[in-house]
Amino acid sequence: MAKSKSFKSRKGRNPQTYNTTTYSSDKLETQMKNLSLSINLVVMVMALIYIYLAYNYLSNLKSCKCAEGKYVERVKNAEAILMSIVLIWIILSFWLANNLHTLSRESIIVLLFIVGAIGIFTFLIYIYFCYNVHKMQKSLTTNCVCAMKWQRWLVYIQYGFFLYEIALVVISVIIGIVFMLLHIN
Repeated sequence: MAKSKSFKSRKGRNPQTYNTTTYSSDKLETQMKNLSLSINLVVMVMALIYIYLAYNYLSNLKSCKCAEGKYVERVKNAEAILMSIVLIWIILSFWLANNLHTLSRESIIVLLFIVGAIGIFTFLIYIYFCYNVHKMQKSLTTNCVCAMKWQRWLVYIQYGFFLYEIALVVISVIIGIVFMLLHIN
């Protein structure tokens, strides 16, 4: 029986001698954490820019005579609070990325409580925002030229997105309550 020659690639190199990098689980975990942090940062910065554009539109709308100032001001304040929340999330994400491994169990529990409180506060701001955008939209006259800029769609898209999130939370809570009531016995 003849000896078989080792397989050679087209360029004459033996594929078994290629220098392949092996990743340890720690290195892969670090790369995934960095990728996750990068994606999180990009999404948060995009959200910040989006909210700022809507805030700027509302600031300019304040001088519009055909828009009721009370609701415009309330929506603008909600946008300012949402910008603050996004900035807090950005800072918290970076801080957690660097310090999560050094936190004690008690600190993690407190941190989870803080994140939960921010989430509930954000949900309440969504409700406040949606209510006031609805009232603002109703108060605008149909021939209000100064309010008919393209940026109004930023506010309306946000309104639709927040309504969707509110509906999901309400439906989830109702399903959770029904499930608990059915399984108490």
